[in-house]
Amino acid sequence: MHKPFPFTATVCVLLGLLASPAQLSGQCIVWGKDYSFAVTAPDHWASACHVEDSLGVTVALWPNGFTWATGPAVMYITVSVKGPFSLQAFADDELTRFRTAQPTVVAQDQPPLHDADGHRILLRHLTGDAANNVEAVAYAEQESVFLVLALSARGDSAFKAYYPAFRALVTEYRPLKLKVKKE
Repeated sequence: MHKPFPFTATVCVLLGLLASPAQLSGQCIVWGKDYSFAVTAPDHWASACHVEDSLGVTVALWPNGFTWATGPAVMYITVSVKGPFSLQAFADDELTRFRTAQPTVVAQDQPPLHDADGHRILLRHLTGDAANNVEAVAYAEQESVFLVLALSARGDSAFKAYYPAFRALVTEYRPLKLKVKKE
């Protein structure tokens, strides 16, 4: 009986990862023009990658046993073109725009976190929106984009229960050095 050559299997897996957005066992490798990153869903969380068209976010995560729509909390990652802003200015602009729609929201800056490579990530907690959501929002920077990593929980008890998973997502987020060339 002929056994597949391990090198061939490895090359096929890598080509598959480069051919389309990847989601393997809760792991996502996401890339676009001049950026790439990897995230792993925390234990007991499901994820979907590159779901901008269907869910409006780049990566969506929800607790096992629920759906994106029914979870007591969800997490997501969005990508924004960097432009002329610093990371702090971007985070402040995001808050200003959010307050336009939710004027009662209260924001509390938190001590920064660090990703898996030691890069500083800004962190803010938000409360007081019309739906009584409690949120944690982290802002990360890559060469040409900003990333927003967020936990949105339906109330304080859900926030407290799922915040450790959010911290794990943020601190295990890994910028990659993949460059995709189109010919």
